[in-house]
Amino acid sequence: MAFTLRNWCRASASANEPIVTLASGNIAGCFREYNYYTADAQVTVAASSYFDDVAYDLVTGDYINVYSTNDGTRLQYRVTNTSGVITVTFVGGEINTQVSITNAQLLGAYAASVELLAAPGANRMYVLNYAQFMFDFDTGVTANGGSTHVQYSNTVNGAGTLASSAIAAATINAIAADSAFLLIPAAVTATANASLVNQGLYFANDTAAYTQAAGASTLICNIGARIVPTA
Repeated sequence: MAFTLRNWCRASASANEPIVTLASGNIAGCFREYNYYTADAQVTVAASSYFDDVAYDLVTGDYINVYSTNDGTRLQYRVTNTSGVITVTFVGGEINTQVSITNAQLLGAYAASVELLAAPGANRMYVLNYAQFMFDFDTGVTANGGSTHVQYSNTVNGAGTLASSAIAAATINAIAADSAFLLIPAAVTATANASLVNQGLYFANDTAAYTQAAGASTLICNIGARIVPTA
């Protein structure tokens, strides 16, 4: 798709703008900030010349905040204007969303982890802010299972790199009413880039699959993460 002018707006004001370099070599002025709303994917927005239609409005050093309904992400880019050709450099962003997990997905998460956030793209990585689970209890408790968490990649048996703290199987199996859990980010140290960069975030558990003899408990995951550049 193409740039849509009606979804473009300026979000900042300054008494001295835009950024200029004086003959003395000193920098004066300030960057401008713009907002843009689109159904295009962020990978489309980030392509060279996407914002050429508003090149008259942009100078090198300005910032554009883009919300994509396609990706559900809000990312920020830094502008370079080269004789009217606009290129942008990704500098950061975030995503907050809600994912429903069925009873079948809950019971099958040991063998098939459940995607919560799709891979963010080349040279990008998620840094988890929070993962909050709302368990909808239905008649019978679960059994068996293992430590339940959010992980990078869809590695089976809960063996992906941990992105969050974990809920013990005993805790989940003891649920007898609708319950809520909040998982916090896990420390990640000395991990190969391939295990983290451009990897999605997944709901998973280790040790064994959960079972449920009666009822069909489900859950909702509210998850938020920053997206950071890695190159």
